[in-house]
Amino acid sequence: MADRGIKFAKNGKTINSTNPDDYNFWTKYPPLNLLEKKTVTITSTSTTFSGTKVVSHDYDFIPMVLGTVKKTSNDNRYFMPASYFSSISCDREFFEIVTFNFAVFDSKVEIYWNASCAIQGYEEGPMFDEEFTIELYFYLRELGKKFP
Repeated sequence: MADRGIKFAKNGKTINSTNPDDYNFWTKYPPLNLLEKKTVTITSTSTTFSGTKVVSHDYDFIPMVLGTVKKTSNDNRYFMPASYFSSISCDREFFEIVTFNFAVFDSKVEIYWNASCAIQGYEEGPMFDEEFTIELYFYLRELGKKFP
């Protein structure tokens, strides 16, 4: 992204500052650069309705990651963490538990998920296989580091 001269200074800072930390936005310093997108499919069954899925990355830093999840059979996409967002097939007496979350580490992203049916402390898998599509977006921004 080329510097278009667009700047939004923080309160109490001058627009003539050369310090990027004095700005909320400056086209000279692009806010986020997408490195790659990885797609993972998770299937919830009557016997495997929760777990952890590991997605590896080979960056020499911990990247900023955004994740989305959707039930593969529809178009509704939700940012993770997500819960109770998509119906799964449960017996009428049971209620749905659908949760997806993730954590970013040095060389991997761990996705934690649960797509089950529950009633009064008892939990079981859905009546039919349910497939979910996870998309992870890796950005060139090291977690915990000051921008730029």
